Amino acid sequence: MMRKNRYLLSILFMFAVTISPLFAQSIFDSEVDFPQLGNFKEPGNVTVSGSGDNVVYTLQGNGNGLGYSDGADEGFYVYKEQAGSWSLQGKMSWFDPQGFAPFGSAGVMIRENPEAPNSRHYSVITRANETGEGTASQYRNLFALGGLPTTEFVTADGQPVTVRDDGLWLRATYVDPLNLFYSEYSFDGAEWILGHIQVLPWNAPSLAYGLFIANDEDIDFYAYAKFTNVAFSFPPPIAKRSLSQASFKSGDTILVTIDLLNSSDSSVDVTIKETIPAGWTASSISNGGAATDGVITWNLRGVPSGNAALTYEVTAPALPDNRAEWSGFVAGSLQIQGKSGLLLSAGGFDRVRDDLLVLYTFDEGGGNVVRDVSEVGEPLDLTIQDPSMVEWGTGVLSVIGVNKIKTGVPATKIIDPILASNEITIEAWIAPATLQQTGPARIVTLSYNASLRNFTLGQAETAYQVRLRTPDTGDNGAYPNLQSPPGVVTTVLTHVVYTRDDYWSTILYINNEVIVNDDNILEISGEYINGDIVGWDASYEFGLGNEINADRPWLGDLYLVAIYSRALTEDEVAQNFAAGPNLSVDVANWSVY
Repeated sequence: MMRKNRYLLSILFMFAVTISPLFAQSIFDSEVDFPQLGNFKEPGNVTVSGSGDNVVYTLQGNGNGLGYSDGADEGFYVYKEQAGSWSLQGKMSWFDPQGFAPFGSAGVMIRENPEAPNSRHYSVITRANETGEGTASQYRNLFALGGLPTTEFVTADGQPVTVRDDGLWLRATYVDPLNLFYSEYSFDGAEWILGHIQVLPWNAPSLAYGLFIANDEDIDFYAYAKFTNVAFSFPPPIAKRSLSQASFKSGDTILVTIDLLNSSDSSVDVTIKETIPAGWTASSISNGGAATDGVITWNLRGVPSGNAALTYEVTAPALPDNRAEWSGFVAGSLQIQGKSGLLLSAGGFDRVRDDLLVLYTFDEGGGNVVRDVSEVGEPLDLTIQDPSMVEWGTGVLSVIGVNKIKTGVPATKIIDPILASNEITIEAWIAPATLQQTGPARIVTLSYNASLRNFTLGQAETAYQVRLRTPDTGDNGAYPNLQSPPGVVTTVLTHVVYTRDDYWSTILYINNEVIVNDDNILEISGEYINGDIVGWDASYEFGLGNEINADRPWLGDLYLVAIYSRALTEDEVAQNFAAGPNLSVDVANWSVY
């Protein structure tokens, strides 16, 4: 009864307020109230008051929120469509005319199709409901995708980020040429904290930027929020690193290019600091950059609007470490994006071929087919549904957008021998695009959809996860699953191998190091992965870079994928690691600022 009274009082409040013309002082010019999906849906509203720097947006909305039903949203959205790179920020406070505790979700949203309730979107949303308060980024990278990937924001002491008495600043940004989205929050509007960053290659000519609100329940009362300090701005300069090689040897000299993007409409001064791998030597630094104690600094004046390229060379020492790591940042902006490391190449060794089922080395260089080059039985080739969402290199396929790369037919070439042997090895040489991919994002999968599979190798942010279907783990292979400790995923080229033998002994290797085995699996994953490999569905397809129905996308570089019908030994895993992914050098062609 309390909630019904609340709704009636909110109606009285609506008529008592003098509502300014919506777009008189507003930076927005459109609004949409997404249609009813549940049992209740009352119309949303925005009131604009004040002028100049003191404009206040008072939003009220009803609806179940983002990703409620059939991958569609229910709530109220006020927005403006813009082309190019933009940031939209606002200071949000919960507000209720009757003094009830805050309830609902509200925040800043970037949307591809503002009128479509199932559109792709990226948002930073704060919420208050029966499960508590918090702030998170959410995105939909595929039309009508439910179960939105969500990253919860926490403070330095591990507490949820919530709206304080004086409000919470939220900001969402899109950087056009890089297809980069990121979200931030601030408690004072001056010091901004990065909450989430994600590459979502929509390639849309324009996007809608606006404010969203919903009550997050299927009942007939409103959520209220006020936004002040709402403003568009150009994103700060962003830099992306490119390396001319995908691996290195002792004494190699590598060209590093830092592509700098100034999205504003005027020239800016930019400071960039780049830390090169320990023990390496920098040379040929462009644009007046100087190296001191392994750190290159550029103090650039008057960088024009658009793209600029900085370059330098680094030379590996005679006795290098196995891994070379770069790090850097643009002052007042983000860490340098793109490639951040290389592995030492130890090529020249033969790969293990006994009981190999399929092998993909991505040497095609173009087209929409990935060839199975195992030379075992009939090739199980893969078809790329959308070639515009991949980029071919020499010995590498870069997945840059949502795609389907799959067999199109049942993968019995893989299924039958594994069922017969009760053993499996999944091997991949990969370089994830980001550390924010969740779902888990499907790297290698033999499955039907997000809930039904035979096996999957996936990425869950900074951890790798393997799901294997047995009588104990269920049709999804998820309860339990094998998951590495957090922090093992990097954007560096990485060798990932999962093995499981006839005695259910399971090992996960990362770069020839045992990360999970029978000795620590209880501590890391919580349970043993018991059960024989039986009951697999022979109709399932094999795919890369996404779930078979395309709702768990993974972005990154694929260098090699192989499946075996037995568990490789530690020596054999070491042999394949030493053989490497058979890379060739692919030098990028860059202009120089």
